[in-house]
Amino acid sequence: MKLATNLRPSCRLLLVVFSGLFAGEATRVAAQTPAAPATPAVRLQGHQSAVNAGIFTPDGKHAITVSVDQTIRFWNPATGEETRTLAGHQGQAICLVASPDSRFVFTGGQDNVLRMWDVPRSEPLSRLAGHAGAVHDLLASPNGQWQASAGSDKSVRFWKTIDGELLFTAEGHAAEVLRLAVRNDSAMLASGDQAGFIHVWNPNDGTSQGSIGAHRGPVTGLAFHANNQQLVSVGEDGLMQVWQLPLVPTRLLESREAAVRAVAVTGDGQLVFTGGEG
Repeated sequence: MKLATNLRPSCRLLLVVFSGLFAGEATRVAAQTPAAPATPAVRLQGHQSAVNAGIFTPDGKHAITVSVDQTIRFWNPATGEETRTLAGHQGQAICLVASPDSRFVFTGGQDNVLRMWDVPRSEPLSRLAGHAGAVHDLLASPNGQWQASAGSDKSVRFWKTIDGELLFTAEGHAAEVLRLAVRNDSAMLASGDQAGFIHVWNPNDGTSQGSIGAHRGPVTGLAFHANNQQLVSVGEDGLMQVWQLPLVPTRLLESREAAVRAVAVTGDGQLVFTGGEG
């Protein structure tokens, strides 16, 4: 499994490779400075301000970036030549995703809006309003039927790929939603928020399939294992967590006024005994 930071201005790219970590443990990610900086194959120069995110279209024909300068720029990935510039956001463009067939690109911005673009014609197709705050992350379902967006309004919204229609809104987060991930069979979506909580949703109707407190601080990345049975999360607390699916939330039992000194579980697993002071 490979972990890398998102492309962000003034951020070092960190690549850490792990193996054999899918047994439920938490691992602290330790940053190490590379011995020598990597030499870029090409440089994409043209934005007037910091670049917030970048992707390749699935067909490999385009590299696309979004920026604080409010533009979406297309590049020839082989030569680094800028091929077109799109504008429309009324604030910085924060995130983007391409449909699996590379026909559409969705962008999200600080202006609370998603925009849907026709890639072959370089035309805006739809202005998708609904979020009441900035759009932090976007993803496309592998089956090509829907897109999802994460907002500072604490919601996750599902949109139809073909025409940008809002399908439903998933609510349950108590903090800004920062990151999204989708299972490779398109049957489950995970979202992580500013407070360190992860929620899992059914993309067919937006209903909750569980939540868990995952990190002491913002969730900075999510990814499903290829076996669809585990979810990996990383956070600003320096931890990588591996979660078995379906999520089983932590159960907080009635607390005592004084310290608890001992615990035991009956052989049949039906009862838990605790003992302590007071």
